[in-house]
Amino acid sequence: MPTNHRPNHVSWKRGKSFAIATLAILATTAVAWAAAGGLDLTFGSGGVVQTDGAGKAMGLSSAIVQPDGRIVACGYHSNAGGGSEWWVRRYNADGTDDSSFGNGGLLALYGAGSDYAARAAVDSYGRIVVVGHVDLIQSSRRTYTHTYYSTLVRLNPNGSLNTSFGSGGVVSIVVPGALASATSPRPQSADERVILQADGRIVVSGLAYFAIDKKGTTRIYPFLARYNADGSPDSSFGSGGFSVDRRATEDTGIVRGLARQSTGCFVMSQQRASVETVITRYLPGGSVDTGFSPILLASDVLFGISVDRFDRIVGAGRLYPGNPFSILVRRFTADGGTDTSFASGGSTLIHVPGYDSALAHADPVFQADDRIVLGATLVPLSSGTTYLATTVRLLDNGLLDGTYGTGGIGDVIDLGPDTAHTGWDETADRTVLLAPDGSVILAGNRDQVWYWMIARFNAN
Repeated sequence: MPTNHRPNHVSWKRGKSFAIATLAILATTAVAWAAAGGLDLTFGSGGVVQTDGAGKAMGLSSAIVQPDGRIVACGYHSNAGGGSEWWVRRYNADGTDDSSFGNGGLLALYGAGSDYAARAAVDSYGRIVVVGHVDLIQSSRRTYTHTYYSTLVRLNPNGSLNTSFGSGGVVSIVVPGALASATSPRPQSADERVILQADGRIVVSGLAYFAIDKKGTTRIYPFLARYNADGSPDSSFGSGGFSVDRRATEDTGIVRGLARQSTGCFVMSQQRASVETVITRYLPGGSVDTGFSPILLASDVLFGISVDRFDRIVGAGRLYPGNPFSILVRRFTADGGTDTSFASGGSTLIHVPGYDSALAHADPVFQADDRIVLGATLVPLSSGTTYLATTVRLLDNGLLDGTYGTGGIGDVIDLGPDTAHTGWDETADRTVLLAPDGSVILAGNRDQVWYWMIARFNAN
């Protein structure tokens, strides 16, 4: 027959202590999980690394994370001669300069004219491929002619030129039939992109000027080029290694993004004179995919595009026109149709409470569970000249992920006002990345021109 009894007093105290300890552990675990979207305080200073331009204008174009967690950033830095040089810098996983790379972590190249490094990628050998443009200045009787070329450079893991690539580690990208000179830094390229294929071949995109009539009228068209691992043009791609999309009846302003689907097709996002965003596709062999109807978005600016594991096309940017601006994310099917399963009819607008405007700059990235991470800039209600950086996470269905930061918005990085510029800066934060440990890396500029900024956020 069961007997009711009071628990032993000592046992009860031990049980209470155990319960309290258990609750404390659970609370600590909850705090750790709640820290998703918080700055990783073990990285840099309070989660942020700043690189000073020493009083010179500089810009961070993009960054990559190597498999070992080290971060490679590239861009430009103004020099004493009035031009700008390529800057390629590598940081250790904790944000400190990697002294094993270049000169104390920094490699500077070119610099005679207006030169910049646009994008980087790392291959399976740890070699770093960088694409950008180089200004070849020619002078004649005090007249200077600027000739800009998209340029590929391959570096050894220590930052030295890989001389087995191209000519001494360098390939000048000369698009057949394109004009070789112009008065702006975009005759041969603008905002180049680079993709490394698993077989070692290298695909780059950019812009090129072409004469379209005998009157000297020119038009800017986007191009793709593919190179073999040794830097020679891949003759099996397009026409002699190049593919130019001449369908537009107006100039292409910028190549905003390039992504590769699992089928081998290349998806390109551009901005044109009268259309804010146009998305086209190239077949694996380089020819323009005429079966893919161009996606024309008259009022949506997509600053970055990516392809997820289902080959769906995801773009992020802002709605235009409009004030205040809101973050815009759109998703399309693999063949370019609107993905109605995403958010509201294929798109979502995100307005961050407490801020006047917000937009996403970078190519979205996807976690293993298909959640989408964005890099964003915020403008406070109190000032239109201060640019704050953060990250945003969405669920696969396009809704904000409430387990990340505050309602899907990560910690906000406020490094002070942009004292150099007073306009809206659409290039402040350009790259969001996933590190090997799952953390989120945001790389860009602290303000428009004076500092590079790299931050790391906890993911889960």
